[in-house]
Amino acid sequence: MISTAVDNLWSIHEPFLRKILRAELYPERLASALRLEIPDSRADSIVRVVDDVAILTIDGPMTKRESIFQILFGGASYFSIEAALDAARENDAISSAVLWADSPGGEVDGIQTAADAIDRFAAAKPIVTHVEGMAASAMYYLAARTNKIFTEKTLTLVGSIGTRMMLTDLSEAFKQAGLKAIPIDTGFMKSAGADGTEITDKQKAEFQRIVDRFFDEFVAAVADGRGMSLAAVRALADGRVFFAEDGLKNGLVDGVQSLATTVAFVKGQTMAKDTKPAGATAVPTTPEATPERVPVAAAIAATIPELKQAFPESDAAFREKCIEAGSTITQATTAWCAHLTAENETLKTAAAKTPPPEKKPTGLPPVGSPTESTTEAADGESFIELRDRYTKTLGSRMKAVAKIVRDHPEVHGAYVIDHNAEHKRDASAFRPVPA
Repeated sequence: MISTAVDNLWSIHEPFLRKILRAELYPERLASALRLEIPDSRADSIVRVVDDVAILTIDGPMTKRESIFQILFGGASYFSIEAALDAARENDAISSAVLWADSPGGEVDGIQTAADAIDRFAAAKPIVTHVEGMAASAMYYLAARTNKIFTEKTLTLVGSIGTRMMLTDLSEAFKQAGLKAIPIDTGFMKSAGADGTEITDKQKAEFQRIVDRFFDEFVAAVADGRGMSLAAVRALADGRVFFAEDGLKNGLVDGVQSLATTVAFVKGQTMAKDTKPAGATAVPTTPEATPERVPVAAAIAATIPELKQAFPESDAAFREKCIEAGSTITQATTAWCAHLTAENETLKTAAAKTPPPEKKPTGLPPVGSPTESTTEAADGESFIELRDRYTKTLGSRMKAVAKIVRDHPEVHGAYVIDHNAEHKRDASAFRPVPA
């Protein structure tokens, strides 16, 4: 179990991972852990329903599958989150869902399974995240895919955007112990990081490439889900965690309120007046300063994935405007129709101002049309003289003859009569060839 934690690629808040590796969390569970049967899925155990809202509890680190981690440290697997969300989405008695989160993050492997399940649910029903304690790293990755992120208290921590991998080079320790690791493998990366082997700069670069690839996906997912630019997310994606009030200012959090208020919000009945968009000031924390609750419309603002699915030809600027305005899909549809109408009118105006392209005649010029200086024949010019002159200007003897036939039929006719008389040709000279 510990070796698995060391070798895996994690998106988790660092201090919590250190506690896992030292088995410092929940030591009372360690003695009985190996005697317990690990269930195939805890989908049912992580869900409870309040009225018609499904509340999924994610309390602790997340792993791909159910394992001893859930027995020792709590948390949930990505597979159980997927199963719970898919079941809630297909249940007509459930109108919406809340991810009730207190998690430092988890494994990178398998996280897309849970993220895709959130996207499927969000396409059908409202889903928000309510953080009580921490939503760091992989947990924040999932939270960013939901419609809104609320926190219980201003001291709640969010963020820790990034991925990590820890390597230990024990080659010097092996030397001091008189040991030598001899890897038998098929490439420079096959035994990279094995106990006793030196981790070379080339190997570190390859590990960094893997970590960076996952990091780029993490940043893009947060930017997409939160309606932020990649640059704005990268400015926050250095592993820091932020208090909720700072999250309100930098766009990572939508509001500070109780779980009951979040449940009411996702049902479309009420929401906290102190829920502010990115850039707002911190929410008052004293009871006297807490604003009253006010009713809001049942409609839920569309997310970036929903807008992409509904308007596949839209650009990022249109989607960002919808996010900033808090538009629902219906409102975004109206805006998209207006956008297309305006674009069409712009194209019409541009087309009206643009003169049609000049049509150049193809083939030979029409009969009687002027062609440079070759139109008129000089007085007394013969067919041969005309042909030679036109050949020079038209570049083709065939074109010259055709022009004479067209423009000067009398010259051509006289030439034919003289030519036939000279060679004594008549119609009887042309007889069909026997078959």
